[in-house]
This record gives sequence, C-alpha cells and structure tokens, in this order.
Amino acid sequence: MVADSAVSNVQRARLEKLWLPTLLICVVAALMLHDPLLLAASLVGITTGLVTLGWRARALHHVVYARQIDPTRLFPGEQCSLLVTIENRKLLPVPWMTVTEVVPSGLRPVERRQRHGSIRDIPWKQSYAPGPYQRLERRLELTAERRGLFTLPPVTVHTGDPFALFTTTAVLGMAHTLVVYPRLLPAWSWAPTAARPFGEGRAQPPSLDDPLQVTGTRDYVPGDPQRRIHWKAMARGTTLKSRVYEPSANLALTIVLDGRTSDRSWDGVEHETLERGIELAATAARDALDARVPVGLLSNMLLAGSDQRLQIPIGRSGEQLSTILESLAALVPFFAPPLADVLETHLPVLPFGASLLVVSAVMTDELHAILDLCRRRGHPVILADPRDVADV
Repeated sequence: MVADSAVSNVQRARLEKLWLPTLLICVVAALMLHDPLLLAASLVGITTGLVTLGWRARALHHVVYARQIDPTRLFPGEQCSLLVTIENRKLLPVPWMTVTEVVPSGLRPVERRQRHGSIRDIPWKQSYAPGPYQRLERRLELTAERRGLFTLPPVTVHTGDPFALFTTTAVLGMAHTLVVYPRLLPAWSWAPTAARPFGEGRAQPPSLDDPLQVTGTRDYVPGDPQRRIHWKAMARGTTLKSRVYEPSANLALTIVLDGRTSDRSWDGVEHETLERGIELAATAARDALDARVPVGLLSNMLLAGSDQRLQIPIGRSGEQLSTILESLAALVPFFAPPLADVLETHLPVLPFGASLLVVSAVMTDELHAILDLCRRRGHPVILADPRDVADV
C-alpha cells in the first residue's frame, strides 16, 4: 500500500509538470494543421487545468480544524471523547478532503479491536466534503489502556480539485496531550508488604514527637535536647522546663520509587514489575494524603520530555495528589541510575523524622547501606517489593 501510494504521488508530480507544456504543444500543432477540434480540446484542457490548479490552491484557505478531548486526565480502563470539527469559512466548497488523525499506542478507539500490548500508533482516517460556510463534526471514543502521557499530533489533510487531478497536503491543528494516571490499587493489596508506612495520628508507644503541637511543659531531665527547653517558662520560675509535644508516629512520608528491576542495567526493564511499583507508589500517596499525612516523592527515573529526575517536595495541599499522579504518569525508565546514589544525594534535605517507603525490586548492598544510614538519622524505613504484590 505504501509503494502504491508512492507511485501515485510520482505520477501526479509528473502530470503537474507535463500537462501544460503538452497542451501548449497541442495548441501549436492544431494551429499548424488547421485542426479546430484539436485546438478546442487543447484550450478546454488548459482552461480546466488552470481552474483545477486554482481550486487546489484555495481549497484549504479558511478551513479550520479543531479538536477537543474530554476529559484530558483519566485512569486506565476509562474512556474519553475526541471531538473533531471541520469548518469551511468561505464560499468555495471543498469537494473532498481526507483527514488522518494518529491515535498513539496505549489509547484504543472503542469500536476497533487492537491486540493487547500493541506498540503501533493507529491512523484514524475520515473523509469530509464541507460546502460553503459549513461545519462538520465527528466523534471518536477512546479507551485508555495504560498509564502515560499521550500526545495527539496535528492532523494531516489531503485535498484538491473536484476531479482529484491535482492534490495538496497540509498539516492542520495543534498537538494535544492526554494524561493517563497509574492505576490505584485497593489499600490491602500493598499494606501487608509495607505495613503502616506513615503511622497513625497517635502512636503507642510514641516513636516521634510533633514539634508543631506543644501540649505543655515538664521539668527538665538530663539528656533532653536543647531545642526542647522552654526558655520562656524558665524565665517565669526557678527550674528548667522542657516542652511536651503531641506524640505522632511519623510527621511525613517520602515515597522512594526505583526505576530499576535488575541490579544490572543491561538486563533491561521488566515492565510489569515497574508498572506495579508505580501503582504502589500512587496508591501509597493516595492513602497517606487521605489520612492527612504530608507526602513527597523521589525516583531515579526521568520525566518524559525532560532531563530531570522525579522529585516532589513533601506537602499535603489539595493539588498534591494530582501532582504526584501526573508525575508518575510521565515517568520513563530509561537510564535510571542506582537508587542508592539518588537517595544519598537527597538525604540531607529530608525533613527530620520523615518516613521512607522504598518501592524497589532491587536490593543492592549500596542501597542497604544508605537505608541503614537513613534509619540512624531518624527516618523509619519500610520496604515494598512490587513483585510481592498480587495482581488485582
């Protein structure tokens, strides 16, 4: 089919180059031979050619292509609607036009079956013939099959004169991005592996104190940190006082996501394991924020279209979950450095007492060493292996 199209394009190019010289030769021959029939036919051919060339040149003038996607953010298995609008804003009709919309792999038209795991983009071709000042609409329903950032490029439009003697191709519209979040798992599907990654409001016995919640004072005990000393209370009395804080299991959670599925980078990536790890991270972030626990995210993977590693500061604003989910959707696993190196660089900026939920299928000696250092610095560490989580 591609070869036939190439041959057709070559033939059309030759026709565009030769039709006018050929007809002019016929006019000269008709005059020399005094042949009125040949002269009339040649003049009609020249007139027709000039008209069709002019039609082709004006065919796409004031033709507007628009595309709307609703919604632009969804989860795997959900559907979105792609609305295409073609509007001819001139008196000259467009006798025919073919619009080719490219649907990226990972999105599937509802009415079309596609082999699971296909990596091929799907061309969606539609034919239009908008009359003077006419507006035409077509709708396509798409199903998200996997997470990711999907870009629908501008469309390719083929059109020409009414006889299809001379054609033209143009690119219309602009690119649109569709975000498919990672799938969220039920809490129980990962909790047995990473039990209580962010603790509860009160711990029994308490493992950390929340410096933001002071409940009173008590007499100073040798060994109390200097930051606990209540200097104002001491000024009002004669004894040294220490602050009493509200006990809290953990003040915050940092999810550390490993993009490697093997300790040897040349082994490639096990995509099912990687995707399950991303789903675990997304689920943990959702559950922690539901419990009003601040959450941050750190990974050794790159964001699509960027040379930056994923790093989201700890927070619990209303936009934190959508920020985390969108960043997870944009992750690409290529050239992920060892997680231990990334974690060692990030360790100095971790808030005191923040817990670490490390989602990784690879436990190297270097990673164990840096996690031991995290524990000694007051960061509880919970390990979650995505291979131990059953598919649901």
